[in-house]
Amino acid sequence: MSGKGAPSPDYLCTSCRAPVSRQDAGYHCGNCGRSFPVICGIADFRLAPDRYLSLEDERAKAERLHDFARRHSFARTVAEYYRITGDVPEKMAQRYARYVMAGEARGHAMLPALLAGQRKPELPLLDAGCGAGGLVVAAARNLRLRLGRVSEGGAHARQPGGGALADRDLEEQPPAR
Repeated sequence: MSGKGAPSPDYLCTSCRAPVSRQDAGYHCGNCGRSFPVICGIADFRLAPDRYLSLEDERAKAERLHDFARRHSFARTVAEYYRITGDVPEKMAQRYARYVMAGEARGHAMLPALLAGQRKPELPLLDAGCGAGGLVVAAARNLRLRLGRVSEGGAHARQPGGGALADRDLEEQPPAR
């Protein structure tokens, strides 16, 4: 990633698509003037809030949950999320929490279909943050593969056997197999 203040080839402004520069608290677009914070280590390039919370309220909620998760189990963190999410009726919150907690089992059930026809079960798997991570957890427990995650610094992969974290730009092509 580029140094502080220099335009970053890693990220583009979600409004005008110009490169953004890393600042102390996030990223800034010199082209349109928008600023984007880094919340709990994740760059937040959203332009508009969802229909339930303002961006500021949602970011504050993320900070509270991030702090809570450092001291509690995943199950307790999921329960806390729904406890502080006042617009979800209790029955729905319980249903959603059960869905999140069953994510690893669903991921485990998907593995055979994902691996069908693959000669090498150590294929890379990237979790782009679109769920509770159940597939990645199941894969980590059951396969020899490289685990990936998307974070502020780009994509990261951990080699089988717990080897060192290896950074790879998202634009870089995967190695030929």
